[in-house]
Amino acid sequence: MKKVVITALVLFLSISFCMSQNIRQAVQQQNKPMELEPIQCSNGKWGYRDKNTKAMVVPCKYDGAEWFQDGLARVNIGGVQSEPFSPISGGKWGFVDKIGKEVVPLIYDWVDNRCDWRQETTIAARLNGKYGFVSKIGNVIIPFMYDNVRMADIDHGNSIVFFSEGLLAVQLNGKWGFIDQTGKEIISFKYGIAENFVNGLAVVSFNGKNGLIDKTGKEIIPMKYDWIFSSIASELAEVQLNGKRGFVNKQTGKEVISPKYDKIGSEDMGEYDYYEQFDRGLFVVQLNSKWGMIDKTGKEVLPIRYDYIGWFFDELAPVQLNGRWGFVDATGAVVVPIVHTNRDAAFRARPN
Repeated sequence: MKKVVITALVLFLSISFCMSQNIRQAVQQQNKPMELEPIQCSNGKWGYRDKNTKAMVVPCKYDGAEWFQDGLARVNIGGVQSEPFSPISGGKWGFVDKIGKEVVPLIYDWVDNRCDWRQETTIAARLNGKYGFVSKIGNVIIPFMYDNVRMADIDHGNSIVFFSEGLLAVQLNGKWGFIDQTGKEIISFKYGIAENFVNGLAVVSFNGKNGLIDKTGKEIIPMKYDWIFSSIASELAEVQLNGKRGFVNKQTGKEVISPKYDKIGSEDMGEYDYYEQFDRGLFVVQLNSKWGMIDKTGKEVLPIRYDYIGWFFDELAPVQLNGRWGFVDATGAVVVPIVHTNRDAAFRARPN
């Protein structure tokens, strides 16, 4: 009898423990914030389910459904995909919230997919070929009247629209200008091209020539250059005039290094290396098919006589002269003698 009682007690305690564990897990599951994920149902349409409970929350009725950002998700009706995971073309776009309410109605030809970028309060959209802006509850904030809006590439071709430093470049009747987040015209529509503002300056073109303006529309760099690149980190802007490259100070508008070089940056220099030139204040330049290196005042760090100059790796840059290879440092001093028959041999000769 005693053995039976002990067995029953053990069984009771085991069942109680399992039940308490299940109850605890159920409570924890209930207390988890609902995280929705897009799912394609057997009817070929898309909806949303709770990632934790797998319960359907938004019915499968959309032809496209993206992940939630800042409480909203971009959805499409009527669009088609040429193949799985390819972009959706056609149809109408809008946004749903986490209970499935279509807060931005699905009437737009396109809506921007990053409504939370830098905590934007408006969403860019296109309707009947014109761009405008709506709020996150679907109200029209800026009328649909613009031919184009300037987009920013943030991730290898993933472009979004946001008001940079409170202003956005938009096109109206073929000309570009700038508006604020209420739609007020801040800088008049007169430019052939306009980029968004970065550190208080924007690249614009007028009558086919490029320059820089500030947020009042004042010209900082005059509209006379064929091409202009304004690095975020540097006080210098690279310019091209009559096929030659040089540098202009972005604060004063004065030419620091007059446009005389054929190229700035070697052909095999990657995008990161090109930008690092501005950070270092050293630039690889080409003149009459020969390469050299200058600092940001125009002083030659390496004379323009080399057949090739690469960018720095571990503080040394490869150079080629008369078919021979070596390495130099940032002061122009030769660290690996320029005597090697190929680049790999010179690399192996670098000091440890």
